Amino acid sequence: MNPKNNNPKVAIITLNWNTWEDTIEALESIYQSTYSNYEIVVVDNASMDGSIEKIKEYADGQIEVKSPYVKYDPSNKPIYVVEYTKEDAERGGLPEYESKLKNIPSNKKLIIIKNDENYGYAEGNNIGIRYILNKDPKKEFKYILLLNNDVAVDKSWLNELVKVMEKDPKVGIAGSKVLDYYNPNLIQNAGGYIYWWVGWIKDVGWIPDNGDSRVEERDFVWSTSALFRRELFETLGFLDPYFFFGVEEYDFNTRAKKAGFKILYVPTSKIWHKKGASAKKLDLYKEVKQAIIKQRGFLYYKHYYRLFKKHLPPIIFLIPFLLFMQRNLSKLGFYFLKHLAKGEFDRIVAGIRRLKEI
Repeated sequence: MNPKNNNPKVAIITLNWNTWEDTIEALESIYQSTYSNYEIVVVDNASMDGSIEKIKEYADGQIEVKSPYVKYDPSNKPIYVVEYTKEDAERGGLPEYESKLKNIPSNKKLIIIKNDENYGYAEGNNIGIRYILNKDPKKEFKYILLLNNDVAVDKSWLNELVKVMEKDPKVGIAGSKVLDYYNPNLIQNAGGYIYWWVGWIKDVGWIPDNGDSRVEERDFVWSTSALFRRELFETLGFLDPYFFFGVEEYDFNTRAKKAGFKILYVPTSKIWHKKGASAKKLDLYKEVKQAIIKQRGFLYYKHYYRLFKKHLPPIIFLIPFLLFMQRNLSKLGFYFLKHLAKGEFDRIVAGIRRLKEI
């Protein structure tokens, strides 16, 4: 049986798509966290690399996780695994499995949802969220946490998020300090601000970590590690599935703010995120791709068009949207000019080839 505690129950949802090695590292770090009342749901977006089998092997104790941030612990293995189809999950699971899950400690159980196709980030998470809401009519789960699978979490990461949420019922979303996995003294993201009328989405990040522990209000926090109050999904609905990957966090955070909820950045909640590895770890193709993706607007202009259209008045939204496009295209142009000035023509050629693939 789970030991009785006063910690609110949290559902942790993480997506996997052909990256099982990342996923089991994330799982191992979660299982070693100090929070004691949670369930982990891995939503697999139709992986083709045998991910589900590998994750089950990890749960059975057959694969040892190696990580600079967590030491593998065999004491909670084997982990009880329940696997659902998308259809069974969205109905709230199966009673015979759900009743057993309630009696197993948090660090000894795992739910896997096997999707029949890749539904993308937003809808993939929605499937996991619907599973939690539909299986829990008594509302035992107070919070839902979305977590990238390419992370390792600090032992007290979840405690810190819940603590902030419990202090103020108007806090709808709380986000972690996202540190770079390969350079842990660098903050990838500390939330950000949206200046709608000038078309500027400002991420606070790529800055040294000075140890500042002040909790601060933001316009958005990254969904890399974000804790959501359950009521948000019940009243606002789910993540917009139009945003297959990216932009969904700006949209949902804005919807939450419009509904009167606060969004907080919690620097005492720390995770280490693999995305954004240093350039020396990237080959030429990946470096060009990284430079383009960093200016998300280039790849996702149609997503940003929808974002501005959703949250600004009709017709008028086009002006800030065009300002946004101009700003991001200028940054992308600077990338090519920089390599031109250095005579790095191979990088320019590679960049053009990459652009043709988009």
